[in-house]
Amino acid sequence: ICDDNEAGIISYQGLNFLGNWTIHCHYQEEENVEIQEFVDEFGFPVLALHENSAIAIQDNSLEVIGENKISIFTKNSKLDIAPGDKYYI
Repeated sequence: ICDDNEAGIISYQGLNFLGNWTIHCHYQEEENVEIQEFVDEFGFPVLALHENSAIAIQDNSLEVIGENKISIFTKNSKLDIAPGDKYYI
């Protein structure tokens, strides 16, 4: 799945509530290469939210809520976090 950026978006930081983190909604495993290329090119880590998954952030802790895992993409790595688990950002 490829998004050609027809809108000409130049910033992926949203409202900057999460600092440098970028959110990728409706994530599917087939997008791994595209997301990793984005991280490598722009340097922003990506929180990839599968369908029926969400996150709750309090202080420096991210908790996965919902039915599915989320995936975190950083330079040279991908980490999956299951519902109910926490990740410290």
